[in-house]
Amino acid sequence: MNKGLLVGGLVVVLGGGYVAGTIVTGDKVNVEHQRYVEALTASYQGIAKVTASSESSLFSSANTLSLEFNDLPESVLEWAGSNTFNFDINYTHGFLSSDSVMTIAKGELLTRIQGYQQNTSVAPLTLNNHYSYDIASGSVSMAGDIATDGFKVSSELGDVLIGNSQGVYSVSGNTIDMNWAMQPSTFKGEDFNVEFGTATLIQTASVLEGDILTTKIADTSEGSLVVDSIKLSNQQLKAEIAALLVGVKQVIKADRVVFDVDYQAEMIKVDSDKEVYQFDKPAINLAVDLDLNALLGLIENINELQKTSGGGIKDPTVLLPMFNQVTQKGISFDINHLGVSANSELVEGEAHLKMAPFSIEEIMMDRQSVMAKADLDAKLSIAKKFLEIFPDYNPQQIDFFVGMGFLVDAGDKLTVDLSMKKGQMHLNGKQMPMM
Repeated sequence: MNKGLLVGGLVVVLGGGYVAGTIVTGDKVNVEHQRYVEALTASYQGIAKVTASSESSLFSSANTLSLEFNDLPESVLEWAGSNTFNFDINYTHGFLSSDSVMTIAKGELLTRIQGYQQNTSVAPLTLNNHYSYDIASGSVSMAGDIATDGFKVSSELGDVLIGNSQGVYSVSGNTIDMNWAMQPSTFKGEDFNVEFGTATLIQTASVLEGDILTTKIADTSEGSLVVDSIKLSNQQLKAEIAALLVGVKQVIKADRVVFDVDYQAEMIKVDSDKEVYQFDKPAINLAVDLDLNALLGLIENINELQKTSGGGIKDPTVLLPMFNQVTQKGISFDINHLGVSANSELVEGEAHLKMAPFSIEEIMMDRQSVMAKADLDAKLSIAKKFLEIFPDYNPQQIDFFVGMGFLVDAGDKLTVDLSMKKGQMHLNGKQMPMM
């Protein structure tokens, strides 16, 4: 066979394969883009009208995405100049892969935002996505990054400086992951200043069935927000929180869903004109246990109310009866750990509350009935030397509370033990009258 024909044939075959792969990828990504638009439409139903358009070619497509809000606050509408926010999404397709860039579309909104930017040579918001097509599974996975510029806003109240941010995220199968960081931000007022250090957010969530983009609740979800430092100051006071961590976990266990929240920091320091207080390792762990189906029903009802009310719920009291479907299945609330130290002296505690089924109306009309459904155990321990860091500490006052039975003197610490069973409250082993 002629080598020229062979090479030419290979070029044609490979070129045809590349074009076919590009066509397949373009079609798959278009389907995936429509999936995101549909998810956005469902999320904003009753709040905003979501529209999208597309102009496609073999190797690229130019898309627009618009959010037309139904009821923006007058101040926001006046500032933005319109109730419609437009975005450009441009795709380029390759062999079994595609890339997209999303930015705010040119217009009055972009011009106004650029007036607050620290660096107008970059886009105020950019989302870059890379899509990969898996031939075997027929699925499309996405990995991307997001970047925002820094902004400065000045008003009669003071100057706000918002640091720029960068993050990465991915959506693969039924799992979504995100890692995002924002540079330091500040507020400087006439009499009060606040400084936020670098903030980092890490989040992952997954569902066993359904679509991660439209699910009401993930099967598992875990995230954390870390802020290097928070500093507050005025002429009389300086305060600092070092290494603040907020962690959130959510997991489904049989017919229940458990939310676990951690708050902790390396140190809290308060410096006044006269005294300096430092508290080390402050931490609290909270957990809430709810009926899964009841919670899903509550979410659905709130979504429906949001849709019919145009996105704004003007009377929050209409929500109260909706919570009955959750409370009537029983709830549990736990403080698994409460702790802080000063000069190596500890304060520690925990509390566990289980509520038998009750209604919101009972809380308002028959508190005794609700208290009879509470099963509570709470304990607190305070080192005596911990109290000595406070200049107003008076041992005689402590002795008074011990004598009244509110505190128990346990040598080098004071303790409190509170329980409630079947409507009967006990404080440090002694029954207390109910209010």
